[in-house]
Amino acid sequence: MFRLLIMLVLLASSGVAQPERIDGELEERTEYAPPEVVEAAREYVLDILGQDVGSTCIVSALPTTKSRYGGSGPIEIKSWYISVQFRPRPRWDEECRFQIYTTSGDLKYLSMIDLDGRVGYLGQIPDCAMRPELCEIEINQEAAIEIAKNRGIDPEIGEFNLELTIYSEPKIVWKVESKPGNGKLPHRIFIDAVSGGILRDFEGRACR
Repeated sequence: MFRLLIMLVLLASSGVAQPERIDGELEERTEYAPPEVVEAAREYVLDILGQDVGSTCIVSALPTTKSRYGGSGPIEIKSWYISVQFRPRPRWDEECRFQIYTTSGDLKYLSMIDLDGRVGYLGQIPDCAMRPELCEIEINQEAAIEIAKNRGIDPEIGEFNLELTIYSEPKIVWKVESKPGNGKLPHRIFIDAVSGGILRDFEGRACR
């Protein structure tokens, strides 16, 4: 089994790094992670989530594209995007979704990536096996919307997005984002899905 370690890395704000421009034509190659990498990711995640929560877990490969200008020989892809989803409370409908990014194709390093394609620091996967209280969420989707309204977010104005994901310490959180339009900046908040507390509030300014 691969050696499985976490290394939290702050990466660029785009889903796939852009190649440095040099002479030559643009080449691209898109592939999915090999089955053995996906299986290693699945085993890694299940080991952390534990049997009960892990029974709801789905791990699958996502398309990974590598680009370059010029060069000789085939393009090699050694890093992969893998999708993970699970139910923190197996009897609830709420699905926690995130992605892991493997480096060098062997899961030696893992990072989190949020679902809108921006790679960034989201935190470790909650150790539900050893600390089940991390997955005992009390805030469902309807409650998260009410909390967001109390922070000044109107889900009826502009674009409104709500998702259950992982952020920081580690915690399972509701990420709520409102894009009202008309030149106004987004308002994004992170709600602790266990306690209902506000972890971060980006109001009236660009946020990532």
